[in-house]
Amino acid sequence: ISIEKSELVSNELTKAGIKHNVLNAKFHANEAAIVAQAGYPAAVTIATNMAGRGTDIVLGGSWQAEVAALENPTAEQIEKIKAGWPFAVRSLISSMIA
Repeated sequence: ISIEKSELVSNELTKAGIKHNVLNAKFHANEAAIVAQAGYPAAVTIATNMAGRGTDIVLGGSWQAEVAALENPTAEQIEKIKAGWPFAVRSLISSMIA
């Protein structure tokens, strides 16, 4: 969809009270963060055909993004997040199939 249409859809979602992100090549600085969050359960992301080209959205989100969101993560925190990630992704995929 075009940038204009993505913004129209965004406005309608906002009116409906649906939290979402828009990936439309207008805000390059935010693109990586939006893509990292796009795979989380219940995440709504509107993307144009030009935004994020060549980008893979990982179901379940990204353990790296979860670590990056922490302020000064310890090695123990990082390992805990990494260790739990396969279970979180399997759970998400199972819920989609059921």
